[in-house]
Amino acid sequence: MQSGFRPTAARRRQRHPISKIEARKLELSREPFSLRRCLGDAVGALSPRAHQKGIELVYGVPPELPDCLVGDPIRLRQIVINLVGNAISSPTTERSR
Repeated sequence: MQSGFRPTAARRRQRHPISKIEARKLELSREPFSLRRCLGDAVGALSPRAHQKGIELVYGVPPELPDCLVGDPIRLRQIVINLVGNAISSPTTERSR
């Protein structure tokens, strides 16, 4: 199972994913990982920043979804961090409180 730690090699693999997608050279890993742990790590990494803005981050995974998935947990974590991080930074976040 994947832990929350992202080694340097994993970070290097994440650089410029859009250009890799366009060149059809983006490689995704296929490894078993815990969906709940992956999402928890992503939300945990963003919680301090959200808290500074007065935002409480809460997430839930329906119990009928399996916890053990096969895929690229680093990419999934990156996507969640980017999307939620953008939402935290968004000026509209101020209005929705």
